[in-house]
Amino acid sequence: MTGLKVECVDWSDEAQEALSIESFNCSVLDIKRQVIDDRAALFKITRNDETLGFYVLRVDKLEAGYEGVIFALACKNSEFDMVETLEPIMRSQFINCKSIRLHTARGGLVKKLTKLGYMPQEFVMKKFL
Repeated sequence: MTGLKVECVDWSDEAQEALSIESFNCSVLDIKRQVIDDRAALFKITRNDETLGFYVLRVDKLEAGYEGVIFALACKNSEFDMVETLEPIMRSQFINCKSIRLHTARGGLVKKLTKLGYMPQEFVMKKFL
């Protein structure tokens, strides 16, 4: 995609607004804490100086090796297919990782990721007390 730029950035109000999406997995403050504590990295996607969205990656060390985690992603432009366009970029950022994990409650995202070679591994369920 012409003019597409992905760069690692510090936490910002713009990122907080974009990543403040309705989620049962975690809040934007949970995402922010991971980035500020250097447990995850925040990336900004722009095209011709227009912000398209943000994503957050981290790496977990497991017994079997390192696993990349797509921790959060949010697109500000509905015409931009963030998953299909950025998945190869995100995959290349997980150096020395044996696998990639992503938690989602969005059925459409599951379909897209399945077409890209991801396999459902579990359902994550939660009950608030």
